[in-house]
Formats: sequence, structure tokens, C-alpha cells
Amino acid sequence: DDERLERVVAKTVELFVPAAVLEGGCGFIDLPGNNDADPGSMRQIREGIERAGAVFVVLKRDIAGDNNTVKLLKDSGLLARALHADEPLKLVFLFNRELSQQLKISDIDTEAEAETRRALEENTRKKFKKMLSDVNRSAQNRQEPARTEEEIAQIVASTPMRAIYPMSHTACKLHTEFVEKNADNKALAEGVFSHSNMYWFSGVLDALNRDYYVRELGRLVTKTIPELLQKLQSGLDDAAHTDAGLPSKLVEMAQSWLKGANRLTGPFGTLVEDLRGKLRKLDTTGRVDNALFPRRTPVGFELTEQSPPLSPSPPPFGEGYRSKIENLVANFVEEGEAIADFLARAEERSSQSWPTLKNSLRHYSTAMMAIDPKHNGLLKGKEILPVVFGSRSLVRVDFSQLAADEPESILHDFLQDFKELVIDLLVSSVDQALQVNGVDTQDVVVETLKESFMTCDVHALLDERFSIKCFFMPKRSPPVDLQNGGVAAYFNKLAAKERVTALRDKVLKKATDQSSLGEVHALIENNLETTREAWRHQLATTLSKFTVTQFGLLMADLTEGRKRMGGGLIKQLLRAFLQHIVQTDQMKSNAALRRELSRYINDFRRQNAALHSLWTRLEKQSDPEELGRAAARHVDMRRLREAVVRQAGSGANLGSPAQKMPALSLVREDAPKWWHPSENFLRGDMSVAQLNALSAEMLSKYRLGACQMKTEGYASLFHAVAKLAWGQKSLKSRLLTLNDAAAQLRAVCAAQVLNYCAKKDERNAKVAGFLHEAPASDWKEQYIALIKGNYPGDLFCLWHLACHYKLDFCIWRPSAEKLPPILVTQRDKELPTAAHHLIVTADSDKADGTPIDLSTITPSEYEAQWWFFADDRKVRFSDAKGKVHLLATTDDEAEASTKARLAVPRSTDGVEWTSPSSYRITADVPPPRPTGAEIHHRPEQPTEAERAWKKARR
Repeated sequence: DDERLERVVAKTVELFVPAAVLEGGCGFIDLPGNNDADPGSMRQIREGIERAGAVFVVLKRDIAGDNNTVKLLKDSGLLARALHADEPLKLVFLFNRELSQQLKISDIDTEAEAETRRALEENTRKKFKKMLSDVNRSAQNRQEPARTEEEIAQIVASTPMRAIYPMSHTACKLHTEFVEKNADNKALAEGVFSHSNMYWFSGVLDALNRDYYVRELGRLVTKTIPELLQKLQSGLDDAAHTDAGLPSKLVEMAQSWLKGANRLTGPFGTLVEDLRGKLRKLDTTGRVDNALFPRRTPVGFELTEQSPPLSPSPPPFGEGYRSKIENLVANFVEEGEAIADFLARAEERSSQSWPTLKNSLRHYSTAMMAIDPKHNGLLKGKEILPVVFGSRSLVRVDFSQLAADEPESILHDFLQDFKELVIDLLVSSVDQALQVNGVDTQDVVVETLKESFMTCDVHALLDERFSIKCFFMPKRSPPVDLQNGGVAAYFNKLAAKERVTALRDKVLKKATDQSSLGEVHALIENNLETTREAWRHQLATTLSKFTVTQFGLLMADLTEGRKRMGGGLIKQLLRAFLQHIVQTDQMKSNAALRRELSRYINDFRRQNAALHSLWTRLEKQSDPEELGRAAARHVDMRRLREAVVRQAGSGANLGSPAQKMPALSLVREDAPKWWHPSENFLRGDMSVAQLNALSAEMLSKYRLGACQMKTEGYASLFHAVAKLAWGQKSLKSRLLTLNDAAAQLRAVCAAQVLNYCAKKDERNAKVAGFLHEAPASDWKEQYIALIKGNYPGDLFCLWHLACHYKLDFCIWRPSAEKLPPILVTQRDKELPTAAHHLIVTADSDKADGTPIDLSTITPSEYEAQWWFFADDRKVRFSDAKGKVHLLATTDDEAEASTKARLAVPRSTDGVEWTSPSSYRITADVPPPRPTGAEIHHRPEQPTEAERAWKKARR
């Protein structure tokens, strides 16, 4: 694309990525390289840098050896912004050592590479300090605010500078099999992780994003919640103060008006429309035409015959408040001292820098490129815009006199006056409505209600909406400066944008009319002052238009309201006052409700104190290294959880349990206890005598026969659950061995454990506590590895399987003393009616003979064996001869019975079979049916009576 048409088609491309570091409004701007010869790329770099709140400077070597970066830092104004006292720019220097082709991954953790990193940082800090000192000295020469040498040294010392190895860090993170292969690879990966500085880098990004949330949390605990508590307490106080009760006419009026609050023709709708009309007249004419208009006084209200001035500085007759705010902004720009001082400094610097620029424009072709509109007056080395306005950096005008959220600021005082006017209209309309309905407005009870409502509802809501930050917040996609309340910073960015517009109108658009070098020089020189004046007028128009638009949004919120605001703030406040009357009356007549509200307020205060403590702790946590490591652990655990869940779902064909749970009806002496996490590791006597005694007892009491998993060795919980809940026949129908089923149960258990811990952060510490692991360690990874390996299992694993498959288990512990069984169920408190029965046994001593303390044992040290009780209760029936038979009730017994019957030689009933008598029948391969010559005589067909008997038997 030689003509670079893509720059015309797509100016910018925005990518939206669901990344945690981008939450809260942060974004990355990938700028073109500063070695690009295209002027458009350099313009994009400058514009991007001016918009940035933090700049990461990526270097191949130290900054002293990178002249292009040094020039860019100076020309773009980054160094000047880093020296600002109010809003200093955050600069971060990164040395990407992997850009060097000679570096190997094994060289990262060496002394030679460490010495290289120290040299890079030392040389860069020296050069950075010299650059800042030069810029500071220039500011002093121009009589601008400057820093001291001590402050510059502090800025240099606090500027982060680190060498990074992103590709090596990522490679070691992703290739876990290589890292875990041997000790040398582990040591190599640890060296990379400790020196890559990627944890620190992600922590720096997280800290930039995190500051916004910490500020919002501080606002919540210091302003929002206290205001809500004050409102709740005022309602309780109003109910306590009204000993004689509220006036009946007042309560009846409030109840009646609330029923018709959504009708425009009712008294409530009429009052709202009257208020809306008055506010619209203020917007357009600045006057409210009423015969009698109540005005607030220190002792109450008085009625005046004429429309009084509704503001300490009302607009002229016929001029509305919308026009007034427009004129205030325009006058500040056109006649204010802040803009005049900026233009005076720009004129002085322009007279000094124009000869230098004129000398550099020696050729006609070069001069024509400099005034080409596509460069916006910022052709590299031939910049016109800094010459016109005296600075390469952003415009720095003191807009605090216009838009600061403090007294004596122009817009702040205007909004406060207008807010008081709105409150006057609201209170006077309410008083008129009360008087019409026969309510004495001078009654102490009524005055108390109005005062508490005004303090907790009206002022709290309107103070927020009439603040400078909320007033200048656009409806959609507000800029970051406005989100943070930086109205002055946003106005400066608008002023910087208008510089280009003014230069285009007065100089750049006339480029095609210039036919000689002298004409180009004259065009620039003769329009320096004209461009600055055009910029002043254009800025006045832009700021006035933006402010008027925001005032229109304010009026819409007051009168009409957006869809989510329920008809406007005025209607909301009137409805809230009526609801306040009704609720206070209900509170007065209900003592139980007052007590409940009092308890709720006290609990709310305690929770707010806890949040306030959290906010103070978060403000002190600002170490990027710790934040980055915490974020990395979170990402690693999420990746591990996704991998385990994916593994549990891939190829899983176990399905739902096939065996029914036997009825659970225990005698009183065997009353079970609910499982508690403190009893996660159980001990049972492994002696044969105790197992036999328990088996005999269970067989006699409940007809439950003990079924041993293995006569020797070790049986896991997962094998026992697979054998008990699915059965051999069901597993065989799914083409699964017992080991395959246990492996699937292990994968499901691991996935459930990770999902359980991921839902709430506080669960990690709790689970680590009853597993007797350190919460700060990598216990979760180790525990998951044990479950997926040869871990015998514990009750925490059994609980996850019970919840996932909707099963209930009763755990028995053979012992010399009587131990009650433990219930592990899917239910919270309801006793199950059926449950599978398991037996757990574990050694009481270690291999060296030392006793095992179950209160401190960890999963890696726990070894248990699991058996289960099979349901031995049979269905009894008698044959024709009166002999009693027992019918198999489980899949395993049915399969065993089938094998036994198949092993018995068939009765020929007079038919001669040629197959040998030693023919062996197996359960896996059915015997072949005799065919052809093997059959000497066809069996007789059954009679009708025999068929009827077989049908009845079935």
C-alpha cells in the first residue's frame, strides 16, 4: 500500500479483551516505532503519548545509547509532564534483554547478566536525571514553575527501571512437563522466574487499575454508607419524637397521593407538572411568574406579591440559566486572566522560536511539507504548532477558577445557586400542597419531618448531582479524566485539540495557494497572532457547547428523567417525601419494627467499620511485586482448574450411579453424627477381629454383609464408591474396569475441589485449615496432584462425590470402643432415608512406630483403607415343592448367580447332547448353541399348561 490508504480507511483500531488488568477503564495503546520514517506514525506517537496516563518505555539498551528515544521524550513533553507537581506522569523504563540475539535462557541467572542489569539501570538513571535537569532549567528560564534538585533526585530514584525476560518467563510457565522433568530444569525455571520481573510488571499494571477501586471503596465507606445510615437513623428518630402521632390529615393525604402517583391528572401529577413548568421557565427566562411565591426565610416562609430574584446573581430579564452558564464559560475564555497569561507566554516564546524554524525552512519543498494539512503542523524537525503556542507539551491553562469543585469557582458557585433555587421551589410547592389539604405547616411534627427529609434525602441527592464531577459526566463512555473528577485536565486536552483546528483554519488550509518560499514564510509569520486568537474563540465555543450540553442533561434529570430515573429527580423527591410520611407513621405504631430497624442499623454500622478497615489495609498494599505474584497465582489456579475440569469431562462415560442405596434405619445406639470438616481424617482399627466383629454386628442388626475390596494391599475411597454405587455389572456394560471408574471419580473430585475453592476467596483458607496445610503455600496444587494420583481419599473427597452424584454415605469405624457412624450427605440438615455404608480403617502408628496425630496430619501423610457393607437383605419365595429360595438383589449377586447357573450341565430331558461333559462355560463368552448333526432329537414343545405356569412365574 504505497499510497497508505489504510490510514484513511481506519484511523484507530480498538480491541476489547476480557482481561482483569483492563477493568476499570485502563487500556493499552500500541504506538508505532519511533524509527518509522512516515510522518503519520510520528504524529500517532505524539497523540498517543499526550493521552496516556502512564508510559512504558521499552529499551534494548540503556537510554544513553538510544538517541531516538531521548529526542522523543524531550519533544513530546513527557519529561515536562513528569516534573509537574499536581499530576506527574508515571514513567516506567523496561530493558527487554531478549532483543539481544546473543542471550540464552541459561544466561539469565548468571553473575554476568546480573552485572549487565545493574549497569543498564545505573546508566539510565544518570541520563534520566540529566534530561530532567535540562527541562527543569528551561522552565526556570521561562519563569515557569520548576522543581528543586532534591525533588528531581527523588523523582529519578522513584522511577521504576527493570530488565524483563517475557518470552523466557512464558516458556517456563507453559512447558510444565519440561520443567518437572528433572532438578536442573526446575532450577533453570526458578532462576528465570526470579529475574524475569514479569510478576512485578503485571503488578505495576494492576496497581494502576487497582487505585480506582480503592478510591471508590473509600468513597463508599466514608460518604455513601454514612449517608444511608443517617437516613435510616433519621426515620427511627422521627418515629421516636412524634409522641402524639402524625396529623391524620397529613397521613391520609400522603396515602391518597401515593395511590395516584403515576396519573398525570391527579393532585400528585398536577404538582409535579407545575414544578416542571417552573423549572423550564427558569431554564429559558430565568423567572417564575407566580402571583404568590413563597420564599425561605430564617424563621419560615413568607408570601411576596412579585416574583423575587431566585438567585444571588440572577440572569438579566429574558435570559435563562442555560444562557447564563454559556456566557460564564465564554467570558472566562475570552476575557479571563488564565487564558490571557497563557497567550502572553506563547507570544513571547513564539518570537524567540520563529527565527529558528524559519532558518530550517530553507527550501520550498521542505516548507510545503511543513504546512501540509496531513501533518497537522507537526512535521518532524519542522514543527509549526509549538512555535505558534510556545510549547511542545500539552496546553497548561489554570482552569481551576472555572471548574474546580470548591467555593469561589465560577461553575461551582453557579451550580450551588441553582441547586438552592430548585430546593426553594420544591419546599414551597410542598407547603402549598399541605396548606390546601388542611395541614398546619407550622406544626412541630410537620417541621421535624420536613427538616429530616431535607437533610437526609434532598440535600444528599442534589449535592451529588450538582457536584462538578457529576455535572460534567457524559451519558456514555466518559473519558478517564472525567471519571476521576479531573475536569481541568480534560479542559486542557480540549484546548490542546483546538490548537490544531485553529492552525488548520488560518495556515494549513492555505498551503496550496503558496507559490514561493517567501510566501510560505509570510503565511506562517503573519498568522501567528491570528492563529492564537482563532484558538481562543474556538476554545470558547467548544467549552461553552460542552457545558451547555451538560446543563441540558441536568435539566432532563430534574424534569423528565431518563428511563432508569423514574420520571425525574423532582418526581422522585416528592414521592420519597410522601413515602417518608407513611413509613414514619407505620414506624410509630409498630414497636417491633422499630426494634428490628435499630438492630439492622447497628449491624450495618459494624459492617461499615469492617469495610473501612479493609479500605485502610488496601491503601497500604502497593508493592507491585506482591500484587503481580498474587495475580499470577490466580491465573495459574484458573488455568489448572480449567485443565482439570476439561480432563474430567473428556472421555467420561461413567454416568449416573446404578446401584440403589439401601434404606437407612439405624437403632438408637447407632445414632449417626453429621460430618464436620474438623473430622476429615478418620482412624479405624485394622485388626481382623474388629472387622469381623463389626461385620457380624451389622449382619445381625441390619442384614448388611461386609464385602472386602482386596484381601491384601490397599483399597482407595474411589474404588470403594465405584464398586458400591455402580457395581461390577454396570461398569462392565460401560466397558470400564474398576480402575477406570476410580480414575474418572478422581478427576471429578479434583474438578469439584477446585470449583469449590474458586467460588469464594475465603474458602481457600478454610479448606487449608482442616487439611492442616499452610494457606500461603501451594497446598491446592499438591492436594489435586494427590487426588489424581494414588491418594486413598478422605471425607472431604467423599463429600464432593456425594454432592456431585446426589448420594448419601454412612461411614463406620471399627474400634474397641463404640464409635458412632458419620453421615456424609448431599443434604444440609435433613436426615437421609437411604445411604450407602462404607468402612474406613487407618493405622494408628507410622512406619517408625511413632503415633499419628490426626489433628495435625496432612493429606500426604494420611493412609487409609476403605471397605463397604453390601445389602444382604433378600427377597424370599417358595417353589412348587415348598422350598424357600433367596432372590439376589444386587448386580454383583445377580451376575454371580448367573455364572453359577451356567456352570451346571444342562438337563437334556431325554435329548442326547454330543458336546463333551467337560465343556466349560465362561461368563464372558456364552457357550455355542448345538447345531446340525449335534442335535439327534428335537426337544418336545411345552404344553399350554406349562406355558401358563411359566408366564405366571414370570
